[in-house]
Amino acid sequence: MYKLLQNQAVSNLHNEINKLGWGAAAEQYPEVKAHFDATMGADKFSNTYIKFYTMVAEIDVSDVEEAFHVHNIQDESKITRYGTQHSMSVGDILVAEDGGMYFCDRYGFSYIGQDTKEYTIPARSVIA
Repeated sequence: MYKLLQNQAVSNLHNEINKLGWGAAAEQYPEVKAHFDATMGADKFSNTYIKFYTMVAEIDVSDVEEAFHVHNIQDESKITRYGTQHSMSVGDILVAEDGGMYFCDRYGFSYIGQDTKEYTIPARSVIA
């Protein structure tokens, strides 16, 4: 089982990003900068950005590559969705049951450390 974490800045702040442009929005909103940096790959990602991530789903699979495949083909029998989400892409994070965090990178996944945060089901109920 993996928890899928995504930065929701683009969907939450899309009006501001459109009004200001990416550069100015990234200067004004740290969560937008985190999103922008993360989309450049693991070498631009900082673990301080994790605070801008939300658990959006749990994926019942045995490895990160299978999680990527299952989420992106939308095999709903293996996904429990908790909020709005996009297809898994560069910048997203998978958290394994042992707390290992895996960054969805430009090519495959990069291990980025152990997660010590306890995730709870977001306030929104499970999305069917």
